[in-house]
Amino acid sequence: MVKGTNIGAVTDFDGLYTINAESNAVLVFTYIGFKSKEVAVGGKQTIDVTLQEDVSALEEVVVIGYGAQKKKELTGAVAQVKSEELLKTSTSDIGAALQGQIAGVNVTASSGAPGSEANVMIRGLTSINGANRPLYVVDGIPFDGDPKLSINEIETIDVLKDGASAAIYGTRGAAGVILITTKKGKEGQMKIAVDSYYGLQTITSATPLLNVEDKLYVQFLQGSALNNSSYGNTWTTIERSPHFLTNNTDLVQLVQNDMAPIQNHSLSLSGGKDGLTYNVTGNYFDQEGVIIKSGYDRFNVRANTQFVKGKWNITTGLSFRVENREHAPWGLLGDAIKYTAYSPNIDPGSSVLDNAGPDGNGATNLSYLGYRFLQEDNQENNYFDGNLSLTYSFTDNLKFTSRIATSYDNGTRITINPKFTAYRDDGTEVTSQRSKVRNMSSLAKKFTWENILNYQKSFGDHNINFTGVYSSEKYNYSEFFAEKSDLASNDVVVLNGATSDPNVGSGNNQWTQDRESTLIGMLARLQYNYKGKYLLSAAVRRDGSSRFKEEPWGVFPSVSAGWNVSDEKFWNPLKNTVSSLKLRGSRGTTGNKYC
Repeated sequence: MVKGTNIGAVTDFDGLYTINAESNAVLVFTYIGFKSKEVAVGGKQTIDVTLQEDVSALEEVVVIGYGAQKKKELTGAVAQVKSEELLKTSTSDIGAALQGQIAGVNVTASSGAPGSEANVMIRGLTSINGANRPLYVVDGIPFDGDPKLSINEIETIDVLKDGASAAIYGTRGAAGVILITTKKGKEGQMKIAVDSYYGLQTITSATPLLNVEDKLYVQFLQGSALNNSSYGNTWTTIERSPHFLTNNTDLVQLVQNDMAPIQNHSLSLSGGKDGLTYNVTGNYFDQEGVIIKSGYDRFNVRANTQFVKGKWNITTGLSFRVENREHAPWGLLGDAIKYTAYSPNIDPGSSVLDNAGPDGNGATNLSYLGYRFLQEDNQENNYFDGNLSLTYSFTDNLKFTSRIATSYDNGTRITINPKFTAYRDDGTEVTSQRSKVRNMSSLAKKFTWENILNYQKSFGDHNINFTGVYSSEKYNYSEFFAEKSDLASNDVVVLNGATSDPNVGSGNNQWTQDRESTLIGMLARLQYNYKGKYLLSAAVRRDGSSRFKEEPWGVFPSVSAGWNVSDEKFWNPLKNTVSSLKLRGSRGTTGNKYC
């Protein structure tokens, strides 16, 4: 191409080309897999060039925990996914966005409910009774669960898959580690980016159901085969309530919410000058569930700043999130599938059902199902976190980083079960469940402090990198609930609207009870390579966790080595066929503080 114009040409099979250009023009040569090259014409009639291979993929830097490393120099199993790939998915969950992106990372849906966290399995089952979810680390700050970032906030995701790579996180690395780097600003004119989509979720499969005639045929055929019974002595609901024959109910169509909308809208601002850069991202995600009474919406805001001056590098990060989730009654779709076609239709908005059948069991079951249709279960969480990182470079080779972070997660969940009454054919009342209202409030707080010393030096062809870390964390969780039964009226659904059996308390199991936990970790890691061909990494971490009362301290060593075979001279004849070949091996010890 003639630089700055649309004039261009393509070489033939032998690399020959002809192009019209002024004597003062500049030609730009490009080819896939090679570095581009610019050459000034300078009045010449013939210009021959040789392009160099672009090995930038091997020069790319990946995050490995408490630092970064070139892909070429990696000795552990680390995989990276960039934001461009993540944005191709329409989901609120980071785990779901990773599905199919990385070999060895198995992602399965925990449920189809909006806002649900996917099950991410990186290193197989690591605990029989405890959690097997990976550790999430956002901008160097560990999270006890899914950080629930919007996809638009993320720059890259790096996954530490093998034991040696994950061992640097000690008691929490057994199930693998997911390192998330959020977007940072770059110096220059302010840039505004908008990303938005709207879609509809279509139900493409279903469970075939029997209509009234099919159901009765199967029922009587089964009775004849098993009990030698026939119509008239089977004591079915139809024989005692013939008016049910006029029904042909399909509750599945009532429970399912086909063509449920899903939408995502994001706005980001970034820029900076004179060493100060910023990036602010706001995101709104909303998804209706394909089951009635389910849905999820979330609003995220993240602001990252970075200031570089002299030997100082100061970064800050502030994040705020508001999320609302509507929980569908458990097993509602299964109940709808099992519902017989000749049973009465149920109005989800009605608290009364007449002609529920002749017998107590049938009417009781209908009363329970109607009770669940009226249920309202809504949860709201308000989350905030902030972090400050200070880096001071003593020399070009030695630097020290101190990083502090804190987070608050305040949640409220209100579950309302209004009164539902069913009446048998003779007019007698059946109420299977007492009406109830329950309020639950939770608060989770976390404080993290990390200090990192890094020394990097090259001695000719020998390169070393030493990292020392001291980290401490404190986590507090508290929960409180209040509930009362027997609502005086379905129109007054607050605690004072119920009349009996008041009950209050805190969490009552190992996951919801009030608790405080602390963690102290110390890490030393040494990385060495010779000419980028022969690679070695060794690390040892010592963790102390309050979760282990009898033996709180554990030591987690790891070692890994690699050899870039394709850098050897004997590989040159094969480079056109296999451009890169590395052999590596690793061994590490990790723990699971959730076991």
